[in-house]
Amino acid sequence: MPGVSEALVALADEPGVVQSVLAGDVRPATETKLAAFGLDEHLDFEAGAYGSDDAVRPRLVAVGRGSLRGSFSGVRGGRGFSWG
Repeated sequence: MPGVSEALVALADEPGVVQSVLAGDVRPATETKLAAFGLDEHLDFEAGAYGSDDAVRPRLVAVGRGSLRGSFSGVRGGRGFSWG
């Protein structure tokens, strides 16, 4: 997709921005696919959600939100981050 790499780079240093993925693949496959296109450098894979996290794909959104909260619990404001 045109512009994806540029968007990841542009957002990489923005306060309060965490870039991750929600994918139907298992995490290792997701990481491999993104790395093949050089799109893995600015992503936080710990904060993502993957097909192995839940067989019901729509639930991955909630899984991802939980992963993100777990990765940044207690960091209120430290990275310009707020759960409001």
